[in-house]
Amino acid sequence: MSDLTLPSPRAEAQELAQSNRRLTTAILGLVLLTGLIACMSYLAGRTVTQMKMETVRPTQTVINPPPLVIEPKTKAAPVVVAAAPAAPTQLYWQVGIVKPEESHIQDLLQVRGYAFKLAPFEDTRNFRVLVGPVTNPQEQATLDARLTSDGLQHFLRRN
Repeated sequence: MSDLTLPSPRAEAQELAQSNRRLTTAILGLVLLTGLIACMSYLAGRTVTQMKMETVRPTQTVINPPPLVIEPKTKAAPVVVAAAPAAPTQLYWQVGIVKPEESHIQDLLQVRGYAFKLAPFEDTRNFRVLVGPVTNPQEQATLDARLTSDGLQHFLRRN
């Protein structure tokens, strides 16, 4: 007999089978993971494509009206309308813009004897404070000097 002992064939076969199971499990896990990633990518791409395709496009429906036929029963006499003369614009000195509840500028003007009016300001609740009207250049110059001497900032405005 020899001193060499050979391993039994049964132990060698068992070792090979165990290493093959680990390898098989790793390969199966990678295949499943790859399939899962491919499935998720497909679903994500399909959803994005549907979202792009589902944009609503407005449709325009044109309905043509039927032809309009007018048949006069009697001839009416032509009506002559006289155009009203356009109201002449007047010049005023604007001294401020106030809210309806404020009255300090109006009180000051009233105490100092100025003729003034409130005119609505565009698209707001505010009012312009207008002093005047000014009818000629001499009156304009004297009112300008008087407002300046009273310390009121002002500018000329048509109303």
